[in-house]
Amino acid sequence: MKKLLTISIITVNCLLATVPDIDTIPKSIIIPKEVKKQTPSLIDIEGKEKYAPVMKDDKSGKKILVKGFDIKGNNNLSYEELNNEINSFLNKELNFNQLQEITSIITKKYREKGFFVARAYIPMQDIKQNNNIFKIVVIEGNYGKFKLINNSLVNNSTVQNMFDNAKNRGNVISTDTLERAMLVINNTPGAVVSKAEIKPGKEVGSSDFLVEVDASKRVNSFVVFDNYGNKYIGKNRIMSGVDINSPFKLGDKISLFGLISNGADLKNYKISYNFPLMANGLRAGLSYNNTDYNLVNLDDGILDEEYFGDSKIFEVSLEYPIIKSRLETLDFTAIYSDKNISSTTDEKDSKEINSISFGLNHIKNQTFLGLNAKTTLEAILTIGELADKSMMNGSYQKINFNSSIDLDITSIYSISSSIKLQKAFKNQNLDGSEDMNIGGSNGVKVFPDAELSAEQAALFNVEFFAKLPEVSGLNHKIGLFYDIGTASMSQKDEDIIFERRTLQDIGFGYYTNYKNTFTKLQVARVVGGQDIETENIGNISKVLFQTGLVF
Repeated sequence: MKKLLTISIITVNCLLATVPDIDTIPKSIIIPKEVKKQTPSLIDIEGKEKYAPVMKDDKSGKKILVKGFDIKGNNNLSYEELNNEINSFLNKELNFNQLQEITSIITKKYREKGFFVARAYIPMQDIKQNNNIFKIVVIEGNYGKFKLINNSLVNNSTVQNMFDNAKNRGNVISTDTLERAMLVINNTPGAVVSKAEIKPGKEVGSSDFLVEVDASKRVNSFVVFDNYGNKYIGKNRIMSGVDINSPFKLGDKISLFGLISNGADLKNYKISYNFPLMANGLRAGLSYNNTDYNLVNLDDGILDEEYFGDSKIFEVSLEYPIIKSRLETLDFTAIYSDKNISSTTDEKDSKEINSISFGLNHIKNQTFLGLNAKTTLEAILTIGELADKSMMNGSYQKINFNSSIDLDITSIYSISSSIKLQKAFKNQNLDGSEDMNIGGSNGVKVFPDAELSAEQAALFNVEFFAKLPEVSGLNHKIGLFYDIGTASMSQKDEDIIFERRTLQDIGFGYYTNYKNTFTKLQVARVVGGQDIETENIGNISKVLFQTGLVF
């Protein structure tokens, strides 16, 4: 964290220089990923024809010379792309089975591209009269009707429009458009696609779909206990959250969250409402987040009295899935934020920050070095305006970049790593609430959240996991991790004492998952010789514990 000094109160502020403040405390409140609802897996489509093996020549029958191909109906795959698949048959005498083999190859190409009902066939023709040009017709397959059986918490018209959006994105039936529609529904609170069956349509070349949508749970909730706090606002914390799915039958969601530390020295609550705007997956959200804290004298007389602060954050958000498939997603987000922050030591300091951020988040399941991998790339641009009653006002811009990869080495061993970067533009020093924390449970774990933060920052985490044998339904694993992070100010400031530091730790963890509970136990040790300054306890180890129950 940045260390502020003023001439009139230099003694007091020296004591306060290394304790948490309202700029760093809210960023330490992170909901564990283990309690976040996962999007249900996609079902297989019933009635979908599997591609049959290519027909082979039976060495009998008449043959005819083929000098070229005339392909009709191929609106989504080019002639050149299809011709490259079958040009080995040119200028050869072919029998009927070999001609059928050509259409089978074209059909297979369409299936590989996701057009799973497309097929090529041989129309009536006289190849000799057509100057030995072989005609091929492709029926790519058009969407007919989506016949809905809706047992979900979401009204019929909302679900129906989400399915019909597949037709609006392209009338030709394809895996991309159909998967997207089903994933959008599965991502809608209160609904999950339980069955999809393809049926012949009324019109030639069309197919209907019979789809069933079931209800998800009306309420999701969790309770989590951890010791991720610090001695000034309470080490032990308990947090709880409740999601009410589709309360107004719109595919909307009301979320409530609260956190309190031992002694009630840190209190946080958040209420949010999220709802669909369009059938294509565009959603909007409103949220209000409030944090209050008191710094108290716990054991060593660092503080002679209580100091307190609070933050009130109102946000409006938009989220749109640009790409949405089984293996890949690309989401765009835009968030407007209004922060009102105040803190009191010897005098009250208040500020307001208005900002808008634009983000892209890309997740892909793929193979990396021949191994199964999940990669995540995220970039967020933030543009804001600060109004501080005790300091100068001003605008700022920053960018954050986050990247991670989860790699399955074998069925037992895996490795996870991540990189987080932040940079402020125009060589600006940002307000502390916009800085990036290097310490904390998601950073260099042995150091508290308030240990080091600045506008120019980088963080790297890596952990190697080994699964242990399952015991009566208990899934558990051990991990060995290493963390390193650094932060620096954009430019020197006479009123701010700041030392660029590099923090490192190493440690091991034990992780369990049993039914609807999870536990994390981590032991981290400082490496690199840096002291833990925020709690004046020098170079030691730390034990982190978290356990949760998901309902």
